Amino acid sequence: MANPFIKHDVYALDDSKVMDLVFRFHELGYGVFWAVVERLTMEPGHRMDLESLSRKVASKLQSADYEAVVRAMEYMVEIGLLVEEDGMVLSERVLRQCGEFDEYIKSQKEKIAKRWDAARKAREEDASLAEVQALVDRYLELCPSLPKVRTMTPNRRVHCRTFLKSFSKESIDEGFRKANASSFLNGSSKAWNGASFDWLINQSNFVKVLEGNYDDKKRSSVCNERSMFDTDRNKEGGFDL
Repeated sequence: MANPFIKHDVYALDDSKVMDLVFRFHELGYGVFWAVVERLTMEPGHRMDLESLSRKVASKLQSADYEAVVRAMEYMVEIGLLVEEDGMVLSERVLRQCGEFDEYIKSQKEKIAKRWDAARKAREEDASLAEVQALVDRYLELCPSLPKVRTMTPNRRVHCRTFLKSFSKESIDEGFRKANASSFLNGSSKAWNGASFDWLINQSNFVKVLEGNYDDKKRSSVCNERSMFDTDRNKEGGFDL
């Protein structure tokens, strides 16, 4: 059960917010302030919705006009004497007097930290999606001879993120250009037509592209091309999409 005794501290009127309330609403403001403190002190959890609290306060101050009480309490929220939270209002002064202020501050910090963390994750996800899309756009621009990317599946995004962590933008551009220029990879040699976006972002395959294994000048014959591909295909596969 809530403690029926509260401290009507004599320094309340020195509080700039209380002074502001009294200056605007005169004795009504002072009466509303203490009626709110008393009501919230007795209320389980020291919280109430503003409408219910307004009715309780107006009932206590029987000579007061209800609409005036509502305006005074709304002004208390505006200047910070009352705090709105999840559809309820509370008083930090009451929480402090009831020994629950530290717990309240802790919970507020935890809520803020969660909001910041969620916002950070959202920003990171947005940035990651933008980077993946930029990679696809670069592939489409630099590899027009290779099969187009039609859809972006979650599994593809995972492989794209892994690929982006392993190679610089300069290396990616270089590899894409090499792949597009290779008659073996672009299919113009008729030796193979299996090169694709997914094959290319396989790290082992991409390293071989960068190192020139598929450059036209490195190949002596179509037979060598077939042999090279058969060996690579047995060692490195693509991805399951």
